[in-house]
Amino acid sequence: MGWSDIEGTGLSAEEREAEAKRINALRKQEIIDMAKTYHRLFTSEDGLRVMEHLTNTFIFNNATPLNAPNPTFESGYHSGESGVVQFIVQQIQKATIL
Repeated sequence: MGWSDIEGTGLSAEEREAEAKRINALRKQEIIDMAKTYHRLFTSEDGLRVMEHLTNTFIFNNATPLNAPNPTFESGYHSGESGVVQFIVQQIQKATIL
C-alpha cells in the first residue's frame, strides 16, 4: 500500500487540482441552472398564484397559538415552513442576478 492508495486517486497534485476545479465548475452550473428553473416556474402565471398561496399560508398566516401544547416545537416547525418559502424566493432572486 502506497500514498496513492491512501489518497484514493493515484493522480498528481496538479491533476487533482484540475479535477477539483472541473467538479466545482459543474456544481456552480448546476446551482445556476436550478435557480433559473425556480425563476421560470414561479414567474409563470400559475407559479405566481402558487407563490402567493405559499406566502400567505406559511408566512403571513402561520402563527403559533399561545395555548398550543408545545409552543416551542410548533413555532420552530412554523419557522421551518416559512424557511422553505424564503428559500424559493432567494432562488428566484438569484436567477434574476445571474
